[in-house]
Amino acid sequence: MKSDEKFYCCLDLETSGFDPLTEEILEIGFVIFSVQDGKILVKDKFSKVFKPAKPVSSRVLQLTGIKQTELDKGEVLADYLPQLQKKLGALAIVGHNVIFDIRFLQAAGLKFSGQVIDTLDLAQIFLPTHHSYNLENLAHTLKLKHAHAHRALSDAQATLALLRSLVGSFHALPAVAQEQLLAWASKAGLIYGKLFKVKHVRSRLGRKPVALKVKLRSGARAGRFDQAQRETLLAHPLADSRRAAEFLVKATSRPLLLVLPQRKDVFWLWQNGFGRGVFAARHRLNNQKFQALAAQPQLSEAAAKFLMKLAVWQGTNWQQDCLLDLNLSFAGGQFLPAVSGQPLPEQFTERVLCCDHESFIELHDEPCLAGRQTVIIGLEQFEQSMTAYSGHRVSWGFLTRLLKSIYDPQTGSGQEAVKAAVEKLLADCDLFFGLAKGLGYKLNGGFGNLKIAGAVVNSQSYVRLAQAAGNFVSKLSNANQVLNSHELEAAGRQLEEFFSDQPGQVKWIELSEWRCVFHNRPLEIRAEAAKILDSFPKASFVSFSPDQAVRDYFEGRLGLFGYRDVKFLKLGNGGVRAKFNFYGAAAEHKIPAKQRRPQALPAAIIVSGQKEVAELQGLYAGLGKIFVSAQSKHGGGNKLFLNFGVHKNNLLLVSSALALKFAVNRQNVSGPWNLPVAFLQFNEFPLPPLDDPYNQALLEQYGHAMQQAIGLMDFFVILRLFWAKKLKTIRIFVPKKQIAHEKSLAKILHAWFK
Repeated sequence: MKSDEKFYCCLDLETSGFDPLTEEILEIGFVIFSVQDGKILVKDKFSKVFKPAKPVSSRVLQLTGIKQTELDKGEVLADYLPQLQKKLGALAIVGHNVIFDIRFLQAAGLKFSGQVIDTLDLAQIFLPTHHSYNLENLAHTLKLKHAHAHRALSDAQATLALLRSLVGSFHALPAVAQEQLLAWASKAGLIYGKLFKVKHVRSRLGRKPVALKVKLRSGARAGRFDQAQRETLLAHPLADSRRAAEFLVKATSRPLLLVLPQRKDVFWLWQNGFGRGVFAARHRLNNQKFQALAAQPQLSEAAAKFLMKLAVWQGTNWQQDCLLDLNLSFAGGQFLPAVSGQPLPEQFTERVLCCDHESFIELHDEPCLAGRQTVIIGLEQFEQSMTAYSGHRVSWGFLTRLLKSIYDPQTGSGQEAVKAAVEKLLADCDLFFGLAKGLGYKLNGGFGNLKIAGAVVNSQSYVRLAQAAGNFVSKLSNANQVLNSHELEAAGRQLEEFFSDQPGQVKWIELSEWRCVFHNRPLEIRAEAAKILDSFPKASFVSFSPDQAVRDYFEGRLGLFGYRDVKFLKLGNGGVRAKFNFYGAAAEHKIPAKQRRPQALPAAIIVSGQKEVAELQGLYAGLGKIFVSAQSKHGGGNKLFLNFGVHKNNLLLVSSALALKFAVNRQNVSGPWNLPVAFLQFNEFPLPPLDDPYNQALLEQYGHAMQQAIGLMDFFVILRLFWAKKLKTIRIFVPKKQIAHEKSLAKILHAWFK
């Protein structure tokens, strides 16, 4: 071995589950390589399947592709441990989310050098706005060879290819940025230096940093919209918000404020020159605070990785103002308060401003938004945003994440001076929410939503919980004298309000194995909506509701009685020529099971819940040449959707609730806009969940109109998620339990799809 040659092992495991103390290693694959003279040289490969002591679930076998016969013929892992120890013990370990693999190997008895490089961290640093960081998606995006996903050696080889590509991205940065990244890595003790000196690689991301200067498009053509009436402008239910915004920019020459449902829409308009994006101060980069964090004499590993990611984002991103396009889904979010907080200017010079519903509600009294013709796109989504804004929620998870963003005891990162206060309050949080979960479980007879009304309020358990909440709020207040957090102050105030007498409020506690959330919402939101909209006396709405009764419901909720409907936005349906087959409840029994299979791939089937997902997964898995992506009871919904399209013959099985959640909450500005299916099937008409006490209260007040309005809009939200030119066929089944909605749904669909 040459004196400057350093050896690494890029490894991956396949296991029977997630817990290294109870589950087993099924397969090990690794590639040993060295770095010498600026080159990566592969020295050795290893792949072996091991025989488990316990049966392996069919789900794991299907995911990995490992056959039961391979496991039966496999050898015992314990027999190979001395050989593995000799090969791996002194090497630096490389892998994708490699801590998972290391923990399994350590549980088996192996000991390592302690030198670790995780390509998950590097992917986050060099792809700061990418929508997904799982290996399969990264290999697909970067066009890396990945022949057999979820087989150990194939994954290890794909990880090494990913490492080469990411090192190439380092060399695509300016020299000054490279030096800064190396300095931060060195300060935190990260062993990236040797790898970053590898120069004989080519980046697949381009060798020049992107610094896009956006020139706003002018709206040269004025039109009737200059009258600025208080109108509800009608659009096709499957026309997207972006095209509505484009239309409006061209329809007036006046200063314009466009308010869109999602931040993704705002970024797209901003990036394509239709308007200037506007966001709250907490979402905007404060460079002085950024430099102050970077200048600290000591950096934790987590802080160094965050700074590196932020520096790459600044050097390669088309805008360096709003932080919302940073993907911090894995790590780094705890440092956002340390680098954000740039106030808005008093005024903007751009003619067109764009913001999302949430930002608009928060910033409605900012001077920079005043005096502009205002159009709120998405009447229905705005009602949902106002409903969420009008209420409060205090959760165990939120408070824990908030406190760890100030100081994290596990990593030692954050404000060392407040370590004791944070650790004590974290323990107090666990004590209070643990008690709340236990008492709530007892009152509710299990997990679920516990409505705070009637006998519950007078029970001894609830009285005890209220007393515990009072003590916890006092501890929050005392700790906040040191921590000085507005979020902690708000959480204490909201908990006090939850346990106070408030007529007209709907209160409940959401309970699950891992969650405890206190919800408090007013049934009526007109007063709150008026406070926001009174600042914009000539604001108009764009509605995507396909039916007058639906618009009546949402307008009534917001108190928009002075608005009139105008058929104005001729946007069409995006050029999609999909045909639909509608099967009402009366015809349900006439549809043979084989006709319920997808007519073309890729396809998606929207079902009622996890039970039906499991049933169909078994049916379609045996058909061959179909790659089934099925919703898991363990979650992972984002990965399920973001990986869609990796396989051309994909069949997505997902509940309407999860599809709706993804469609509504996809606030990240990167990632797929529409999921490209050729065939879409609904096995049910989505209805609002009535186990939610708030929806129960709405149903009691508004009756069938509420179910019809929310259900129909949810249906179109899900449909819009798959609405692209590749879509050819839509099949809709209305089960007997939903027969009350069959006629109205059929009428609306025939009107819009004829």
